[in-house]
Amino acid sequence: MISQSVQEFINKNPKKGRVSKLEPFKDDIFFLKNEGYSQAQILAFLQENGLQVGLTTLKSFIKNRSQTATVPTQKTRPNQAQPSKPAQLEPVVKNDVPPPAKTTTPPPTENDRHPINTGFKKFNSREQRDIDDLI
Repeated sequence: MISQSVQEFINKNPKKGRVSKLEPFKDDIFFLKNEGYSQAQILAFLQENGLQVGLTTLKSFIKNRSQTATVPTQKTRPNQAQPSKPAQLEPVVKNDVPPPAKTTTPPPTENDRHPINTGFKKFNSREQRDIDDLI
């Protein structure tokens, strides 16, 4: 028998634990990353917004949250202009030429294989050797 719902428990008991100072910038970080910005450029963006972190901290944040990150497809701020959409390209028309037939070569047989001769014999530790032959 449930005496308290999960929502009631959450309302009465706030989360405990450390929250990354990069968390408020999570969407911005992943947006910039997906747009092709380097991590050094993302650090510069964070510094311009008053947040000083190291490259290792940023790398760790991205790595730990990349599996669960939801990245908005288009993010704009109220004072930013909307980028124009690229023109639609017409589809390329291909000729009706069939692709070349695939040929497969059979694997080499024992007769086709050539032993590799390196000029060295396999060392046998049980064989008696003259020390002068080794020098």
